[in-house]
Amino acid sequence: MSSRGLRQGDPLSPYLFVLCAHGLSSALLALEERRLISGVRIASSCPTITHLFFADDSLLFFRASLGECEVIRQCLLSYEKASGQLINFEKSSLSFSPNTDVQVKERIESCLDIPIVQGHEEYIGLPVFSSRNKNLQFRYLVERVVKRIQGWDNKSFSVRERECSNFWWGMDDARKRMHWKSWQTLCQPKSSGGMGFRQMENFNRALLAKQIWRILVEPESLVARVLKSCYFRHQDIMEAGLVDDILVIPISSTPREDFRYWVFDQKGQYSVCDGYKAAMGFYDPPESTSCALLKSWRKFLWALSIPPKVCHLEVIDIFLWFKDQITKKEFEVFVMRVWATWSERLRMVYKEGDRICGVSTDWGESLLHDFQRARASMVSLADKVQNDSTSNWTAPPVNNLRMDVDVAYNEGLNSYTIGGVVRNHEGQPVLAFGHRIPKPPSVLCSELLAIVEGLKIANSNNIKIHCVSSDSLLTVQAVTKLEENRSYAGVIATDIKHLMESHDNIHIRHVRRSANCVAHSIAAFVISSFSKFVWEVGDFPI
Repeated sequence: MSSRGLRQGDPLSPYLFVLCAHGLSSALLALEERRLISGVRIASSCPTITHLFFADDSLLFFRASLGECEVIRQCLLSYEKASGQLINFEKSSLSFSPNTDVQVKERIESCLDIPIVQGHEEYIGLPVFSSRNKNLQFRYLVERVVKRIQGWDNKSFSVRERECSNFWWGMDDARKRMHWKSWQTLCQPKSSGGMGFRQMENFNRALLAKQIWRILVEPESLVARVLKSCYFRHQDIMEAGLVDDILVIPISSTPREDFRYWVFDQKGQYSVCDGYKAAMGFYDPPESTSCALLKSWRKFLWALSIPPKVCHLEVIDIFLWFKDQITKKEFEVFVMRVWATWSERLRMVYKEGDRICGVSTDWGESLLHDFQRARASMVSLADKVQNDSTSNWTAPPVNNLRMDVDVAYNEGLNSYTIGGVVRNHEGQPVLAFGHRIPKPPSVLCSELLAIVEGLKIANSNNIKIHCVSSDSLLTVQAVTKLEENRSYAGVIATDIKHLMESHDNIHIRHVRRSANCVAHSIAAFVISSFSKFVWEVGDFPI
């Protein structure tokens, strides 16, 4: 390391800064614990706050007295000596409550050598102190947004964005055009026939819900303790009559405390994006005929071997009729010619090209052939580098056992079944199992439950497993990843890790469906039965 320390931009610099800031925070908390300094309280029942850190900005709170001022000064000097960082007094300032004596202010200013300001008007773009008239106080935000929108130049948009902008918001002779669609329709996702515009009221609710989520998952954080003391001191923020719903939640086999999770996320974590979608009702919209038609068209279009940028064509009646009259390959050529013609039309309108229609269809078809050749070569290369051990069943090492699991679903019976088989190094079956399970929240949960059931049966029969195989990549990732997963699938994955501790050197791997045929056949075999089957050597059904 250089004798001059870390330079600006060094990857280690942010981590070193966080460590130093944590040291300063610990020193201030120690001073408060020894009652050498006093923090501030928002309310009588709130915890005291001695400091707040945001990036490289620090806000320190203490009583306006020379004694506490000297303690703070010595603390900052010790921090400078220990960390090598210096306080920038030119950018520092002092502010006092209105009832502080003038002489006390002057003495503290002289002690710290920091200038006094009447009040911090803004911090990171927002007012520090809030007044009663919120409309007047935050009017500048609205004016700033309006000013920025008015300064937008149409040239900053792409050709297609300009066409869309001109259609929805264009003006003729300073007159607004007719609004062809309601704002509610335009805010729907593109997959439902809308434009995907954001509705700010629901987006604001999603942002507020993010704060509630932080209070739920981090109840010991400073903001959670302050808000709880002020607004819901004697009850939970989400307290409601949820007893019946709680009783039907499956209990984990691993001892743990209850916690909440966000049902619309695979990892159980709340995000503003998911909250906005829930507020807009995107997760369970009413299925109309037009929505079903649009989904069917998009599914068909994205299955074609054409460039992804062409797959954004909207539904046109002639497309739906034409795709049933010709072959799939002929329709791919047809779509590319339509897209190329449309692209040339936009270039001519905005004076970015001068090709004629006949030429445009030729280059569109040429682009299609190039894309398909490139895709074919990539698929061929992927097949070559694919490990054969994931495509065909391979035996475990000598004196070791391998367990394969899978899930089957019967649409007519609307039932899920799990199946599994344990085989030795010679490929001979040692144990097999299969039975129906209640409808899981997701397919991932059913795959994970199959592994749980297999490991439980193996443990009860004193069978040590060396390898667990599944044809679900998400299942393998859910078990092997170390990041927190608050969802129901994450709870099951934790149970699997707990069960795997009973086996020596056990690991889980992903294989292709072709290497997992036996487990799938067992799951399909018991699809119509309500019994729980466990077969030992000599009793296998298949």
